[in-house]
Amino acid sequence: MFQSTELLEWKVRLVELLYQRNYEKKQVRQLLRFIDWIMVLPEDLEPLAQARIAHL
Repeated sequence: MFQSTELLEWKVRLVELLYQRNYEKKQVRQLLRFIDWIMVLPEDLEPLAQARIAHL
């Protein structure tokens, strides 16, 4: 099983890859909702994930 910090890194990396592959913001937001559903982070890490994703 993954550690919480590993999930955080994977989640941010997935979003970063979507942008690198020229997905539009709307598409990324839609996919991020799905990613959020399957990759649930602990409450204390979610704000950090959101902040890191916002800077991509």
